[in-house]
Amino acid sequence: MELPRAVSKAFAFTVLAVSLAVEALVVYEMRDPTYRLVLSGLILVAILWSTVWATRRPHVLGDLPSPPVTHRRRYLKLRSHVDLLMDSIRRLNWTVVDAEHGIRSRADLRREADAIERRMHDLVHDIRESAGHPAPAAAEQEEAAQSE
Repeated sequence: MELPRAVSKAFAFTVLAVSLAVEALVVYEMRDPTYRLVLSGLILVAILWSTVWATRRPHVLGDLPSPPVTHRRRYLKLRSHVDLLMDSIRRLNWTVVDAEHGIRSRADLRREADAIERRMHDLVHDIRESAGHPAPAAAEQEEAAQSE
């Protein structure tokens, strides 16, 4: 005999709550490790049953609030340019550190630092151009969300 949905849902969640409470009591109060292991195993079966029962019935979990929508990056091109700029800054820093420690010749490091600096200027220009322009997929998602 199939129970009504509300009754079976209440029963499963009651089994889960009671099982968790009894499990906590058994773990903290039982002194004999053998009994604690056996009772914990039996209670674990009840916990697993109620969890599996709820997850196999979408209507049961449908009443729960859904998790918040994660914010997806909209400005992917801008983000990639900023990441490249940060990489250039790190590279410039290590170039200066190498120069201070005498790892390579100063002339080579100066040329590399100048090249990095030019690249950074280009990246700033690219950042300026890509600022405020969302990625095509993000723009489509935003339009779809507004139309709903």
